[in-house]
Amino acid sequence: MATSDAEWAPRYVPGASGEQELDAGCGVKKYRWTFDGKDFDWECYDHGEWFPLLGKKKFQQVLQMMAGEDGHPWGKASEAKGYPYPIKVSGRSPTIAGAKTNEMMVEGIIPGVTPEQFFNTLNESEYRATWDSSMKKGYNIARFSSNNDIGYYEATMPMITNRDFCNQRAWAELGGEEYMICNHSNPHPRCPVKKGVVRAWSFITAYHLRPIDAEAPSAGTVVTYMACPDAGGWVPKTVLNMIQSKVGPTSMTNLAKAAAGLDAWLEEVHKAHQAAGAAKPYPGRWDETMDAPGAFFPRDPAAKGAYRTAPRPLDREEREVEALVGECDAATVVLRAEEASAFDALAARGTLSQKAGEVHLDPLSEVVTSEAAA
Repeated sequence: MATSDAEWAPRYVPGASGEQELDAGCGVKKYRWTFDGKDFDWECYDHGEWFPLLGKKKFQQVLQMMAGEDGHPWGKASEAKGYPYPIKVSGRSPTIAGAKTNEMMVEGIIPGVTPEQFFNTLNESEYRATWDSSMKKGYNIARFSSNNDIGYYEATMPMITNRDFCNQRAWAELGGEEYMICNHSNPHPRCPVKKGVVRAWSFITAYHLRPIDAEAPSAGTVVTYMACPDAGGWVPKTVLNMIQSKVGPTSMTNLAKAAAGLDAWLEEVHKAHQAAGAAKPYPGRWDETMDAPGAFFPRDPAAKGAYRTAPRPLDREEREVEALVGECDAATVVLRAEEASAFDALAARGTLSQKAGEVHLDPLSEVVTSEAAA
C-alpha cells in the first residue's frame, strides 16, 4: 500500500529515523531506519536484538577494499603456479579493527563459466555439500530481508579441531552481469558456541563476480575473492597466513569446476525426482534451507518433500524494474513516468503501485509514492 506524500516526506530529512513493520521478502518483521541525507541504514529486530542490514554501503566498501581505494594498497600480486586458470594472490596487513591475520585477495580469470553460474553455485547450499570438501554442516539461522540472513557453517580442518562460523551474509546483483556476496561474523541467539568445535570469526569474506567481456558474459568470469578470518583457538599467525595463501587458489579452482557442473547437477536432481512429478528445479538460496536443511533437494531420491519450481519468467520491462529494486537500497529509486508502465504487472503482486509523475521507491519495503512532475 502506498503512503501519502506527508508520510514519506520525513524520510528525506537528514537525521530522520523511524520504526515500522514490513515484509521485506521474508515475512513481516520489525525494522528501524535512519537517513543521513543520502542513504538509509536499516536494522532488523530478531530474537530480542537489532541487527544492522548489509546493503549498498557495505558493497561499496568491499569494492573499495578490493581495489585498494580505501587508503590501504595491496602488496604485489604473485602468480599461483600449478593451476588450470590464471590466478593471482595478494595480501596486506589487516585494516579491520580487531583483525590479527593478513587480508588476502585472490583473483582468477575463469573462461567458459558465467558470473551467474558462479553466483548460483555459491548460493546453492545443497549443491555445495557435493563439492566443498571442507563443509561439514551449513544451514540458515535467521532471515532479515530478501538478501540478508545469518547462517551457520562448520568446516573440517586437517590436524586441528573443526571450526565453525556464525555469519551474516548479503548478496546482490549489481547490474551488467555483476554479482557480489559478502559476509562477516555476527553472533545470534540461535547460534550458540558448540562443544567440540572452535568458533572462528570472519572479519570480511566477499566474492565479486564480473564478466571477462561485458558484451559476452558467456566468455567467462573474473572472480575476486577477499577474506580476513580469525581461526580462533591457538594457531600461529605465520601458519594461518601461509594456509590462506595456499587454500585460496585451491578453493577457487574447486569453485570453478563446481560452477561449470551446476546445470548438469540440477538436471540430475530433476531426473531423480521426475517420478514424484517434480518440475525442473532452479538454483536455490541459503534462505530456502531455513530450519530444514535438505528439505528442498532430499538426498534420498525416494523421499518426498517440497521442490523448487521456476516462477513465470518476467518480460523485459519487468526484469529492468526488478533489477533496479533488487540492486539498490539507497534513499530512492526514481523512475521516469514513461517507465512506470512496467509497474502494472508488479503491482498485481501487491508490492508496487503507480501514480502520475515521478515514482519514488522505498528500497526495503517496496512502498511507492509519487511527486507531481515539475
